[in-house]
Amino acid sequence: SCYRLRRAYLQGVRAREREEAAQLARVLAVGEAVTEVGFDVCFCSYSAIKAHGRLLPHEEVLARGDLVHLHTYEQVVAFTEEKPTLFISHQWLAFGEPDPESLHYPALCDAAASVCCRFGIDESELFLWVDYLSIPQMNSKLKQLSISSLGVYASIVQHFVIICPTCNHADTQLECNGETYRRRGWCRLEQWAHMAVAGLDNMHIYERGELHPFKERPSWYHDSIHVFAGDFTVESDKKMLVDTVLGLWALALAGKDADPLIYDLVSANRETVFPAEYFGSLLDILEANLDQLDGEQFAAAREELTKRSLASRSAGGHVIHLPFSRG
Repeated sequence: SCYRLRRAYLQGVRAREREEAAQLARVLAVGEAVTEVGFDVCFCSYSAIKAHGRLLPHEEVLARGDLVHLHTYEQVVAFTEEKPTLFISHQWLAFGEPDPESLHYPALCDAAASVCCRFGIDESELFLWVDYLSIPQMNSKLKQLSISSLGVYASIVQHFVIICPTCNHADTQLECNGETYRRRGWCRLEQWAHMAVAGLDNMHIYERGELHPFKERPSWYHDSIHVFAGDFTVESDKKMLVDTVLGLWALALAGKDADPLIYDLVSANRETVFPAEYFGSLLDILEANLDQLDGEQFAAAREELTKRSLASRSAGGHVIHLPFSRG
């Protein structure tokens, strides 16, 4: 009897050790979730998008030869250092396509023109990432691979603009606007990814023909960090975002001195940003092992964010945006 009890106890100890080892291995690999691309990063020039006349699907834009395909994170970093890039975040207005009545398309074009005007960018030099044309639509496996890299796509661009004019969803006839956009879980992830890595300075909301600084809407970015409280059409999608959010938080920790606003906000809402239902003890394990996270690309990104924090501190708190190292 004592032997059986001892054997059961030892089995339990070993099972616990295996579980802890598996959790540690998972945490050490989260850097790959934010510095590896499951599918190519696809940009399209603003000039080409204007010539299309409406939002076209990925396959049609590809057939026209208008996509720039970047196969590795390193290539993406190099491209975004050389070319101005803009990520468009928006809520789809139909189940099968994002903009069936071309309500978002003119707003998207106007927003891109406004970004060029405000930041002194030549319109012919600007490249955009837009989900419908940047993500494969016909091949479900490629589509899923691309969606799984959404955090990478949103985090690496220089500019981020939210398009959310008031209009009706073509299938449900329900109103879509800034409030419904803010509730979408995937939209929150896009915002969270950019905020965690690049900060708030180059994020804007396009409303009524003008760019409005995202930084001036605290209620918006309070919602944005609560990805897991957002609305998801497929509730199980939340589980596959855990590693991405952990990786983004690791990068945010590296750059916290450069832009402490988001770090402070997340820290103050830790339990709701990282709900125990999905994260368990993973967050504690991450924060205890930050220096051990795997991946050369992740290490390089983290190093640059640390440099940005030091530069900010030296400049008296002024945020200086440094490009990521290509090494």
